[in-house]
Amino acid sequence: MIKLFKQLSLATQLTLVVAVLMIASSLVITFQLTHETQQDLEREAEHKLQQQSHDISSLLSFYYQDSFNNAKRLSDIFFNLFPQGLVQTDQSVIVGQYKTLALQDEVGVVNGNFAKPDQFTKMTGGTATIFARHGDDFLRVSTSLRKVDGSRAFGTLLGQKHPGYEKLMRGESYHGVAHLFGRDYMTVYRPVQKDNRTIAVLYIGFDLTEGLAELRKTLVNIKVGQTGYATIVAGVGHKQAGTILMHPTVEGANLAEVTSADGLKPFGRMLQEKRGIMRYQWLDSQQEMREKVAIFEHIEGWNWVILLSSYSEEFAVTSNNLQRSMIIAMAFSTLMIIVVIAFMLRRRLLPLQKITEDLVAIGAGRLDLVLPKVKADHNCRNEVILLQQGAGAMQEGLKSLVQSLGQAVVALKENAQQVNQASHDTDQAVARQSLETDQVASAMEELTATTADVADNARQAAQLTGSGREKADQGQAVAEAIHRNISGLAKEMMAAAQLISDVSEESDNISHFMTTISDVAEQTNLLALNAAIEAARAGESGRGFAVVADEVRTLAGRTQHVTGEIQQLVNRLQDKIHQAVSAIQSSNSASKKSAEEALATRNQLADIRAYMVQITDMSTSIASAAEQQAAVSESVTQSLHSIRALSNDSHHHSESGIAASKRLHQVSIDIEQKLSRFKV
Repeated sequence: MIKLFKQLSLATQLTLVVAVLMIASSLVITFQLTHETQQDLEREAEHKLQQQSHDISSLLSFYYQDSFNNAKRLSDIFFNLFPQGLVQTDQSVIVGQYKTLALQDEVGVVNGNFAKPDQFTKMTGGTATIFARHGDDFLRVSTSLRKVDGSRAFGTLLGQKHPGYEKLMRGESYHGVAHLFGRDYMTVYRPVQKDNRTIAVLYIGFDLTEGLAELRKTLVNIKVGQTGYATIVAGVGHKQAGTILMHPTVEGANLAEVTSADGLKPFGRMLQEKRGIMRYQWLDSQQEMREKVAIFEHIEGWNWVILLSSYSEEFAVTSNNLQRSMIIAMAFSTLMIIVVIAFMLRRRLLPLQKITEDLVAIGAGRLDLVLPKVKADHNCRNEVILLQQGAGAMQEGLKSLVQSLGQAVVALKENAQQVNQASHDTDQAVARQSLETDQVASAMEELTATTADVADNARQAAQLTGSGREKADQGQAVAEAIHRNISGLAKEMMAAAQLISDVSEESDNISHFMTTISDVAEQTNLLALNAAIEAARAGESGRGFAVVADEVRTLAGRTQHVTGEIQQLVNRLQDKIHQAVSAIQSSNSASKKSAEEALATRNQLADIRAYMVQITDMSTSIASAAEQQAAVSESVTQSLHSIRALSNDSHHHSESGIAASKRLHQVSIDIEQKLSRFKV
């Protein structure tokens, strides 16, 4: 596609580019304008919906306040029917299935007495009920409110879940809308207290049934957009929270559980927010999914939420019409601009066709072509005129260049022949030099190999003597260690001999002690014998003492026996100690002799190490000298190889020069042939 575009004429290319840019810019401008216009119209529609919702909300709030004021006046009337109030007595009364305390007014017990509630109903048309305190609840003890079957709503509890229960227990009034037995009432509950305790509640109900029915008809007939409608939903705190109270078709459903066409539940936020706008998908009567816009607002008092909704495109009709008009206008104006620009481009670029034909002829070799002379001021900026001047100057320059090249080609052919001959001579000289260099290099390589062998042998000798020196060092270290160990052993043997000598002295002391113990035991034996004799003389009174003396004598005998055995052991121990002392003294003498021999061995190994060091140094010197000689030989060999490589390079260069001279000669012939196509 791009290749085909490049092959078009310049005027056509510019026209197409301008057309694309104009169309793109027109589309962008049209889209931006229509988008902004559509947003403005949508905001205006949303504002109108909000205003409509606010008006309806204000109307409902006014209706609620008016109903509450009426109910409050009725409550005052009913309250005034008890000029002396109500009093709770200790008397028990059965009301329905409950037993409760009786309430009294200025007339008497009101439990089961319907006179005043009925009187109130006849006077006002409202309903009234008297609640008596029953534990933590309130019991209906008198009422004019009747059920659907006509019976009185009597003998039932208010219930702790009643929305006004907490307020009534605190002594506060409560009002609100209630649906009782098929009818709607604005209710007012007023507590009766004694000693800060609620003992009774007076209720009145202002009937709103007919009014709400008319209100429902009015709301159902409200149109939002073309097909939209109004909906009333019970708010948070309402006993039917989320339930649709007023709707053209689905009253009674729970709006929070209603799903949109895309499976979402978008209506839950209505119960949490005071007012707002939302969009959601909805199926129309043809079961097609379309976007809906909805405005919702909370209505105070009723605890309702009003919802106005309709399809989004119903508010965009004006925007769509405006968008179509703008697209048509922009398309027409864009087309006119493109036509004018295309005409101007073709008129202004017409001289380029003649310049193109002349340049094609010059490219074909027609340098003898006569081009028109064009004059222009020095500050001219017209590209066509400048291009004509440039084409003429290029023709003259090419003509001069071709003539100069023709002359240069002739000289080039002659120089190429001379270079070819010189390259042949150089190649022959380089070949002879390379042969002689190879011979010298071979001789130097043999010398290098011999020198390297000498260096290797010297290096091995140095390594072997180095190993011998290391072994001598190790032997010297071992001898020194042996000398130190034997010296230490001799010292330890001396210490051991001293310890054994000390043990011998202690054993002598033990022997002396054992002799003393033996003497003591012998004396004890004699004393015990004398005691036994004296006890025998004493007769019956010394019998116990004789037994003790006998035991002491027996113990003394055992002590002498054990002492004798210990003395024998001590004597044997002294003999062993004397033998150990003799052995240690012999070992000490041997250790001293071994230490002297180890010291002599260490000195001899030190002399061997010194000789090894001298041999290693001499071998290293020989190896270093041989390595230096080998390095010199290697350097000479490398130099010869470099010379040979340079000779080979020179040979290759000579061959390349010969080939280049041949190519140069051929190039000069080709240039001469190509220049022949230009007509000057």
